[in-house]
Amino acid sequence: MYGSKRSMIGRILIGILAASNLALAAADEAPFPPVSDLNSVQFSLERSYSIFGSASYKLQINGNGLVTFEGFNNVAVLGKHTGRVSKETVQKLLDAFQRAHFYSLANEYVNPTLYDAPSRILSLKIGANSKTVVDKAGQSVGMPTTAIALEAAMDAAADSATWVRGNRATVPALRAEGFDFHSEAAGLILTHTAASGVDDVVADLIRAGAPANTVDADPHSDGRTALHSFVVKGDLRMVRELIKAGAHLNDRDRAGMTPLLLAQSPDVAQALLDAGADLDLARGDGKTALELARQNDNAALTAVLQRATDASARRLWQTKDLTSVQFSLQRYGCYGKCPTYQLTITGDGAVSWNGEMNVAAKGKRTSHVSAETVQKLLQTFQKADFFSFQDNYMSAISDYPTCKMSLTIGKTSKTIVDYDGTRVGMPQVITDLENALDAAAGAKKWIKGKP
Repeated sequence: MYGSKRSMIGRILIGILAASNLALAAADEAPFPPVSDLNSVQFSLERSYSIFGSASYKLQINGNGLVTFEGFNNVAVLGKHTGRVSKETVQKLLDAFQRAHFYSLANEYVNPTLYDAPSRILSLKIGANSKTVVDKAGQSVGMPTTAIALEAAMDAAADSATWVRGNRATVPALRAEGFDFHSEAAGLILTHTAASGVDDVVADLIRAGAPANTVDADPHSDGRTALHSFVVKGDLRMVRELIKAGAHLNDRDRAGMTPLLLAQSPDVAQALLDAGADLDLARGDGKTALELARQNDNAALTAVLQRATDASARRLWQTKDLTSVQFSLQRYGCYGKCPTYQLTITGDGAVSWNGEMNVAAKGKRTSHVSAETVQKLLQTFQKADFFSFQDNYMSAISDYPTCKMSLTIGKTSKTIVDYDGTRVGMPQVITDLENALDAAAGAKKWIKGKP
């Protein structure tokens, strides 16, 4: 399709010609049909999908140089697309099929024990004479290497990489078709080429106007955007390109991971944070990007995320709008007579109580505390650096009471679950905060019936 591939085609064809002496003996050969007009020739190659994720597509090269590609699965470009090759390329390909004694090959080379292997169906039609060879792990059952090489020769002649993986010819080829680069299909090509790690093609597509946030609707896909893919690869240049193109910073893939949660490179994480990525979003088990970085012993990434967390916390604690603040405490039962209740204190001083078991005041109660009490409580949580603690401190000992404590400031929320936490390293200050909430709300009068 493109002259830049000529040397690759040549190398493959030379290999086929050099191996031609290993083809079938002349006595066993079927005659190769004469070709009086290249326009009567048609080559085709179809590669099937397999559970191993192989590319699935159909490729056809006509004698007049017309190339037709149709992508099915695991290719950068889905659907039908066309291109052209020279008649010289067609003639060289035809010569290769003749030297490989294509019409003398068996109709199929199939290993029945490798049922999950992908299939390749190679065909040649000359006028009314056609031949098809099925290759399914064929080399393991005696398929000649010269025949297998024809499959690669077909791909090289048509430059199928333009559509299968993507290369610098992809955007020009699409533009020649009058392709709409602002379409969802263009966004899907960008997503697929990003997953393949073809930086230049993605950059070309961005410049052509392809949407940056398209997700493959296939339920078997990972649901990642182009930004997810380049964050995983640690490609800072492409991460910045996609951010400039309007990539969504906080989209989740099918596993619930945002780009920041997937980041391993401190520079990439910093670029995401600078652009406004949400540091507080967590994956399904509640772990934030900072907690994952610590878990993975990634010191450089941890340092970047910790600085961002500290800066975010400073902004939170400086809030002037106390109405955006809410404290909550919930104590669960135990094997005994542990008080069981819930209480909340909102920034306007409203206190809500709901007593359940082993308390004097069962059911709902309300009261009120001063703005000064709320402010002091907030300062106590700030001094303890509440947002820096783990989410869970869980002992393996059974029948202990559980305490769940939360603080919300604006859109940021943190919950700590304490189940006999001091036994597993929970700082004493967390217990102190639990008690401080009880004291601020005046819980004693509802627990014991005394002021």
